[in-house]
Amino acid sequence: MSNEMKGTVMEYVTVVPAYGRDYKSAKEVREGYAAGHDFLVQSFGRGGYVNKDDHPAGVTLQVRYRRLERVVLIGKGKGFECQYCGGDTTECRRAAELNAPCGA
Repeated sequence: MSNEMKGTVMEYVTVVPAYGRDYKSAKEVREGYAAGHDFLVQSFGRGGYVNKDDHPAGVTLQVRYRRLERVVLIGKGKGFECQYCGGDTTECRRAAELNAPCGA
């Protein structure tokens, strides 16, 4: 992610899989994120790439997948990161409350 994106006041950033990659399910997106795959930033005309290692705290990624028709949220910050997939979805939070895997 470019330096100008880091530290800005943003809660959501729209990204798409990089290098022509696409995912068929939210589970595949979470697995790709956990594996460190790159995502291309599409928000507000800004560019650059982001992955799990340089995902800024407090920013939720809106990842478009399945030919850009669907969206899954991957959050980091706000004190929660799923121990299984690194995400911050409702499913992850519910599973964490039950001390169970999120299904990623």
